[in-house]
Amino acid sequence: MTERSAAPAAGQERGAAAWRVVVGVLAALVGVLVLLYGVAYAMADGRLPRGTTVRGIPVGGLSVAAAEQLLREQLPPLLDDPIPVTLAGETEAVRVRPESAGLSVDIEQTVAAAGTTRSGPLELVRGLLSDETVEPVLAVDEAALGAAVERLADHFELLPQDGQVSFAGGEVVTQPPVSGRTIDPEQAAAALAGSWAEAGDAREAVLTPRDVEPQITQEAVDAAVAELAAPAVSAPVRVLAGGQSTELSPAVLGRALSVVPVDGALELRLDSGRLDAMVGSRLDELSRPPRDATVRIRADRPVIVPGRPGRTVPEGVLAERLLPVLTATGRDRSLKLRLEPAAPERGVADVRKLGIKRVVGEFTTYFPYAEYRNVNIGRAAELIDNTLLEPGDVFSLNGIVGERTVANGFTLGTIISNGQFAEALGGGVSQVATTTFNAMYFAGLRDVEHLPHSFYIDRYPMGREATVAWPVLDLAFANNTPHGVVVDTVFSPSVPPDGYGSLTVRMWSTPYWEVRSRTSQPYNTIDYETVVDHREGCIDQSGVPGFSVDVTRTVLRDDTRVRRETFHTDYDPAAEVICAPPKPDKPDKPKKPEPKPSGAAEERAER
Repeated sequence: MTERSAAPAAGQERGAAAWRVVVGVLAALVGVLVLLYGVAYAMADGRLPRGTTVRGIPVGGLSVAAAEQLLREQLPPLLDDPIPVTLAGETEAVRVRPESAGLSVDIEQTVAAAGTTRSGPLELVRGLLSDETVEPVLAVDEAALGAAVERLADHFELLPQDGQVSFAGGEVVTQPPVSGRTIDPEQAAAALAGSWAEAGDAREAVLTPRDVEPQITQEAVDAAVAELAAPAVSAPVRVLAGGQSTELSPAVLGRALSVVPVDGALELRLDSGRLDAMVGSRLDELSRPPRDATVRIRADRPVIVPGRPGRTVPEGVLAERLLPVLTATGRDRSLKLRLEPAAPERGVADVRKLGIKRVVGEFTTYFPYAEYRNVNIGRAAELIDNTLLEPGDVFSLNGIVGERTVANGFTLGTIISNGQFAEALGGGVSQVATTTFNAMYFAGLRDVEHLPHSFYIDRYPMGREATVAWPVLDLAFANNTPHGVVVDTVFSPSVPPDGYGSLTVRMWSTPYWEVRSRTSQPYNTIDYETVVDHREGCIDQSGVPGFSVDVTRTVLRDDTRVRRETFHTDYDPAAEVICAPPKPDKPDKPKKPEPKPSGAAEERAER
C-alpha cells in the first residue's frame, strides 16, 4: 500500500516544479515589459518617436517644441533650391524659387505628422525600438503661387498670329497664320507644388502646353484675297466730277486700303483721310475749293481780302462711294461724284474781328552779297509772307517753307556742319529764322522752339538768333494774344560786289504785350584754334571765340509784369580754317578715308 501511493506524489511534485518555472519566466517577462514600458514612458512623455527623421534631420526623442525649433533652423535651406520648370518635350528650363512661388514648409504640421509616443504600452515600445522617415508638409500661399504661374505663362506663352492680307505697291501681300501656345494654370500650379518636396534631379516641374489657334485662319486669308483684295487692285478706278475725270491707280488705291479682322473673317476698309490726302490735289482739279477771307499787307497797311465759295466733294464721300466699286470689273470700275457748294470757313467779318491794325514787333538783318543768299533768303521770305495766325495758332518755319529743294525754289549755299562751313541746299535760310525770331520776340509772342547757332555770327544779336535745318531744327512760336497776327516780310537783295541786302520781318496785330529786353555782357570766353584743312571742298573760315550770354525778356500787360524769361546761350569757339592743297599719299600706305560729316547741318550764311 505504501509503495503504490509513492509514485503519484513524485509526479505531482515534478509538475508543480515545472509550473513554478513557467510562472517565474512569465513573471520575469512581465517585469521586463513593465521595466521597458516604464523606461519608454519616462523617455517618451510626449516626445517624437525614437529614430524619426525629416529629410535626414533627426528629431526622434525630441519634444514637439524642440523638434519644431530644430526644423525651423535646418529644414527650409534643404527645400530652398530653385525648381526647374520646363515644357513637355523641351529642355529650356526656368528656375523658380519656392519662396517666390508661395511654397514653404509647414513646420507644425510636419512635426504633427511624426506623432508622439504616449498613447499606450505597445506604441511606446514600438516608438522606442523603430525608425521612421517623415516627409515635410507643404504650405501654399495661393496668391503667390498664382502670380508665379502667371509669370511662367508670360515666359512660355506664344501668342497666335492671325493670317494677314495687306497691300504693297498695288500688289496683294499675305501672311500665313501661326498657332500659339499657352499653359494650363491648374496643371502648372499642381506641377510646382508636386515637385517641391522632391530632392536632387527628381525636383522638376514639367508643364503641358496647349495649342492656341489664331482667329484668322488660312481659309479666311484665301477667301479675302480671292473675293476682296485681289479685285480691289486689279485695275484703275476712274473718278468723274464736274465734267472732268481722273484715274486712281492700283498703287494709289493700295496705299489707302487695308484688310482688317472682324469676327473671325477679313473685311476690306478704306482710310478716308489718307485717300482724301493722296487724291486731294486731283479732286481740287475737278472742283474749286473755297478760299477763306484773309489779311494781306499792301502799301504798308493791312487789307482784308474777301474769301470766295467753292464747289467740292465733301470729305469722306470719295471713300464711301469708292468702296463698293473696288470689287467691280470693266466699265463698272468708275464712279461719278457730285460737286456740292462749299462756303469758306472764315469770312470778312471774322477777319475784321481779329483786329490786325498795326506793327507790334519788327526786326531787320543785313547780309553781304552772295547770289545764293538772294535766292534762298528771298524764296523763304516769299513763302512766309502774309502768314495769318489766329489766336492760339503756332507758326512753324519748316512747316510753311517746306523742304529746301530745287523744285521748291532753293539753291546750293553755305551752311555750318560740325562747326565748319560746307555747301548744301538752302544755305542762308537761317537769316530768315533769326529775323523772324526777333520780330516775334519784341511782339511778346510765345517761343515754342528755337536753337541758336553753334558759334556766334557777328551780324546777328548775341543770344537772339536761330538756326533751322530740315526737318530736325525748326523755328516755332505761338500767337498768345486774343488778336490775329500777320507775318509780313520785306526783302531787298544784295548787289555785287559789296552791296548789302536786308530782310525785315514785321508782326501786324493789335498792341497787347509790352516787351523789355536786356542782354548781358559775354562771359566764359574760350579762344579758338587754327586748323589747316587739306580736304576737297574746304572753305576758308575766320576764327570766332566761344562765350556765354544771357538775354532776358520781360513781358508786361498794362504795366504789370506777366512773365520774365531768360534765354541762355553757350557759343562754341569756331576754329580758324586755312584751306591747303591735299597732302600727297605716302608710298606703300593706303590713303585714310575722310571722315563723314555727322549730325544735322545748320542752315545759315557764312560770315
